[in-house]
Amino acid sequence: MRVLQKTTKVSPTLMARWQEGDPDAPATVEAALAQQGLTWDAVMGEVLVSNLTEFEQIERLIASTDARWERALSNIARRQEALAQSLRHMAGCARQRSHEPTLKGAGSVP
Repeated sequence: MRVLQKTTKVSPTLMARWQEGDPDAPATVEAALAQQGLTWDAVMGEVLVSNLTEFEQIERLIASTDARWERALSNIARRQEALAQSLRHMAGCARQRSHEPTLKGAGSVP
């Protein structure tokens, strides 16, 4: 709304109606913009330029969060693989033990 006030000659009353949700206000604002040779795209461009620093900060936060997420997923995958390898080893040992011959009567006293 501040950008609309700075870049156009739309009345504060009309902008207040638009902000409050008056169903007729958007068309009236568009007409006022058109009279000045402006479009919503031009207004949105001004919004972007006037808030560029904030958008860049948000972008850096998103990138940082993505990097942390990727590291977490990588750690999970590494731990899953280590667990799978350990389980395969234990299963192999169990199979090997099941095929070992047993001594009948070993440990019993005659």
